Parts: sequence; structure tokens; C-alpha cells
Amino acid sequence: MITKLEIDGFKTFENFKIELSPFVVIAGANGSGKSNFFDAIVLLSRLAQTDIKTAFQEQRGSKSELFTQYPDGNSAQSMRFEVELLVDKQVSDNWGNTKTLDYTKFKYCLEISRINKNGLEELYITYEELTPIIPNSSIVFIKTLSKLDNSEIYLYPENLDINQAVKHRADKAKQTVLSSVNNTTFPHVLAVREEMRHWKCLQLNPLTLRQTSAIQMNELIGMDGSNLPTTLALRAADDPFFMTDLSREVNNLLPNIVSVSIEKDKHLDQYVLVSTSPNGSKFSSQVLSEGSLRIIALCAFKLDPLHKGVLCLEEPENGIHPFKLEQMIQLLSDLATDFQEEAEIPLRQLIVNTHSPVLIADLFKHSDIDCQVFYAMLFSRIRKKQSLKLTQMVPVTNQDNDISEAVRKVTLSEVKRYLEI
Repeated sequence: MITKLEIDGFKTFENFKIELSPFVVIAGANGSGKSNFFDAIVLLSRLAQTDIKTAFQEQRGSKSELFTQYPDGNSAQSMRFEVELLVDKQVSDNWGNTKTLDYTKFKYCLEISRINKNGLEELYITYEELTPIIPNSSIVFIKTLSKLDNSEIYLYPENLDINQAVKHRADKAKQTVLSSVNNTTFPHVLAVREEMRHWKCLQLNPLTLRQTSAIQMNELIGMDGSNLPTTLALRAADDPFFMTDLSREVNNLLPNIVSVSIEKDKHLDQYVLVSTSPNGSKFSSQVLSEGSLRIIALCAFKLDPLHKGVLCLEEPENGIHPFKLEQMIQLLSDLATDFQEEAEIPLRQLIVNTHSPVLIADLFKHSDIDCQVFYAMLFSRIRKKQSLKLTQMVPVTNQDNDISEAVRKVTLSEVKRYLEI
């Protein structure tokens, strides 16, 4: 779970800072940087798993376009991220080893620079640091130390013996040190990696949601909605009440669906998602509407005990009738961790962006929902007598007179007016 994020030199972000709660909604017009913010989160996630080249190839835009573009045609030489995050108390590796952590809140810093070698520009990890957030502590798990001729990135063992540290040349690093840790030898580093590995951008595709899925598919729902039937079948095998609970959740939002079930096509070795109407008629996922499929998928995420991490969701209002948005907001809220509840569940965070003034207005009707609302906009910064467009996100308040001098805010009425235009 991300509690604070700073971005500099990435797309439309320069000296950008934001503090986040478990449930966040970002409103704003097209081109204001909402999707760029999601891109930054996904890039960090991929850099915790793979090399720079692969992570950058998966981003929207070319490599050069990911660095902040200046009015004179040049772009930033480096991009820097600083993220504060929470992790679960226990961490496990793929070999079944489990460790209980001493620390669960961390700060991770990462810098990626463009370096010209032999006439070719390459990207390198030039700075990386991971520390637990503890008052007056000098504990460090990953640290970059500058040398006269180069810098070295150190991975320290849990006993903090500097003589046992693993070091890497920063000017040759094409992958984060964080991504190299895959077992509980370094439990705190692994916990951060595992948390960041579960930062995803959910882009549900109606065509994908309508498809059947192979029985031997992955046990998690894909970010495009793939593998939904198999995931539900596996959860139902573990919990006999899972499909009953899912049907109840779906019916609350879609009264024309009284139950959801999974049927096995033995001939094709596939699972099929089937819905039942009030008169007993059954329909496969291939004939369900886009909105119905999206709601079923979101309800599945809510009930799935294996779902954890950060989920970025663009425009949840798509395919949803405006009269159902209030109920949709409650569902979205349930997808995020509520620290007021006593039940132990995995850390979950939901970050939503929207163009809908109706969704924002309905959100403020629910005073019981703990949600941060930000308004994304572009502002101009003069650089060498030219205007540079950058993203800022400011808190939204429901009271016109609730304006803090310390933190600039915009009122709900301003946001609604702009979005409606």
C-alpha cells in the first residue's frame, strides 16, 4: 500500500508529491496527468520484477517520451521516484519459506538515468535505497554509495553486517537490486518487492470477460479480466460459500441477476461463467452487457482472498447506469482496506480516476466512506522563458469555506462545474 509518492522527471511530473489513503479518487479532464500517474505506479511495479528495458517497453510511449519533455526540445536526464509504503506482516517465497517481519513501513528511492556510452544512450539504475521508516534509525537494506570513479549499490543482509553486503556497479545496473531478491534470505527486501509486484492497473476488456477460460489457467484474474471463470472455480473449490457470497454481491447491484455460477465444459476443458435471471433463465457471459461483466469482476476482486496490493482503475463509471453509481461507489470502497475493521485481511488499496461529475457528487453523499478525492490539472512553469506543462493534484473539499492556507484545495462545486463542461 502506497502512503506517499514523489515523482520527478517522469512524463508530466516535476517535484510532484502526494500522500495517499487506502481509497483514492482522482478527477480531472483528459490530458491532466491521471493516466500518467497510473503509469508511474505500474512502472515502479515492473521495475521491482524485471529489467529496465522490458519495464520501459511495456509503458505507453517511447523511451524518450517517458522522461519529462522540456519546451526547448530536450528532456530530463533522469527520473526519480520516492515511495513510502506499507507491507504485510508476513512474507513467503516460492519455496514455502515464511518469515515474520520486524518492520512493515518502508521508504524506497529509485533513480533511472540516461547515460551516453560509445555514442549510444542507455538507461541505468544510478541510485537505489530501501530503509524502514523508524524514528532515529540508521537501519538500511539497500544503499547507494558514491565512489571517486563510480557508484555502487549495496544489498545488506538482515544481520546488517556490512562485510557480507552484496554490491553492484551503479553505472552498469540495468535492473534494480530489489528485483533480484526472490527468497526469505532478505525477508524485508522480499516483502517490499512482493508488495510492489502487486501494483496493477485494471483495464477490464468486455471481449476478454465474455470468454471462457481453460481449466489449467492461472489462479488469479488477469488485469484485462481474463481467466475470471477459472479463478471463480478455484475459489469455490476452496470455499463452498464463495459463489453464494458472490451472487449476493452481484444481485445487490444487478437485480436482474439472481445468481452467478461456473459450469465446466468437459469437451473443451474450459470453465464457463453463467448467470441466472429471476425467471430461472440462464445466460453465459457471452451475452451479458459490458456493465454487468465489469460489476461481476469487481465483486470477484472484493471477495478474492488472494487479491492484495494496489489496484488502479480507470473510469469505473463506464458501462454503469448513473442510478447505480452510488452502489458502485460502495463496492469500490469495499475493495480497499478499512483499518477500522478488526479482521486480518491483506493490504489493499484502490486508486480510481474519473471524468464523471455524477460519481464525484455521489461520493460526497457518503460521509461514512473514507476516501481521498484529488483534482488533477496542468499548470504552467516557466523554464528559459518558455512554458512547461506539469501535473498537480490538489485535494477536493465539500465545503466552499473549508480552504486551508497550508494546503491548497479546490471545492467540489468547482470540480463538478469543470467536469460537466
